[in-house]
Amino acid sequence: MKKLFLFIIFLSCVKLYSQNKNLFNDSLDLQRSSIYGEFDTLKYYDLDEFQVYRQVISKAPFVRSGNIGLATHTFEANNFNTSYSIIEGYKHYLNSKEKLNFYNTKKPYTALTYYNGSKKEQYFSALHTQNITKTSNFSFQYDRITSEGFFSKQLTNHTKFNSTFNFQNWEKTYKSKAYYYINVLEAQENGGVFISDENKGESNTILLDINLRSAQNKLKAKG
Repeated sequence: MKKLFLFIIFLSCVKLYSQNKNLFNDSLDLQRSSIYGEFDTLKYYDLDEFQVYRQVISKAPFVRSGNIGLATHTFEANNFNTSYSIIEGYKHYLNSKEKLNFYNTKKPYTALTYYNGSKKEQYFSALHTQNITKTSNFSFQYDRITSEGFFSKQLTNHTKFNSTFNFQNWEKTYKSKAYYYINVLEAQENGGVFISDENKGESNTILLDINLRSAQNKLKAKG
């Protein structure tokens, strides 16, 4: 009897997270089906330590062929595309319907990102989302990438924009999603550099000979 009494007291002191329906007053709500989830704060890195940033977010690791905005190559062994095109190397910089996000926010949310690097490398991103009503949301995102590169004919200039709309009725029996996006891509191709007798020992990389002088990729698409 004593053990049963102690067990009842123990249960009364335990917080049952599966029955807790209170939501925090955050700008963005993330709902999971798990009973309990714990989120750790990000580790703070001092400015004098090694810094890592990724201008392009991807689930799979990939490598660039040069400065930001040039063609990329994924490390996925099973990602073989029989209909490969030259644009496949630039897919990490492009909008597609699979990459778009649809939000439901309590408060208007805005995120601005800016990077500035060597050889006029610049990355700018602006995201804004807010609920028009309690059941409908509107968002837009603008991204811009520019870079001159360390070698001749490596200029990149990419612009992309997307807008999304998310709606769900009060009874949660109907959902509607709409989107619109634009991709504008420009990237020069130099075909790689080579060392000739004239530029052997040249320390200025912009003066090294290249294989292609007038090659470039251009793309304009919307969806």
